[in-house]
Amino acid sequence: MGLDGRQVRLVDLDLPSCEEHLLDDDEWARIPLAAVLDPRTAVDRFTVLSLGERGFALEPRRPGGVARVEVLLRADNLPLEVVVVDPQGATNRLAFGAWTALTQPPPGGWLPSAPAGVACSGEGAGGGGRVDDDRGRLRR
Repeated sequence: MGLDGRQVRLVDLDLPSCEEHLLDDDEWARIPLAAVLDPRTAVDRFTVLSLGERGFALEPRRPGGVARVEVLLRADNLPLEVVVVDPQGATNRLAFGAWTALTQPPPGGWLPSAPAGVACSGEGAGGGGRVDDDRGRLRR
């Protein structure tokens, strides 16, 4: 998964597939990524709970896109595991391995390219544009 402004690209290497989507205002307000991109307003949207010494949980103050997000940290405070529970109870668990510092951001930044031979589908797909701002406007 990658994000640039409000354009999200989901790449599944097992299928292989690529789906692009522009998040609307309602979707943007509900996703826990808002806590990462704008931590000062995270406390307005989420209740932050302690999960012992090495973790925390985010629970939305209003019903929305997630029911709970749990983050477990390594000793160096980088994520070890993130668990996202949606309102229907489905759980997605993301486990992180070794972290390696890069000298510069990778090509494409936070929006990875589709796998070779896979065309992206969805809003903005194949246009080669980038989202210019948090309102989802594309520039070429």
